[in-house]
Amino acid sequence: MEEEHVAKRWEYRIVDAKDIPGRMPGKDREDVEKYLNALGNDGWEMFALHFRHPELRYEFFGIARREVSQQQGM
Repeated sequence: MEEEHVAKRWEYRIVDAKDIPGRMPGKDREDVEKYLNALGNDGWEMFALHFRHPELRYEFFGIARREVSQQQGM
């Protein structure tokens, strides 16, 4: 029996280092990793990332996506 190919559906989220709890200015590595790991645990995958000022560590924004299940999309 031939399988039907169903196109993947995605939802997107803007990710910004400004949303990460922690001290300012700048974030420390542990704060950023905790934030990104929480996104990953919720199924989000970063696929676009831009650093605002390369000299300022961990100051970025980007786009994350996760697949929408068929049940969610209906």
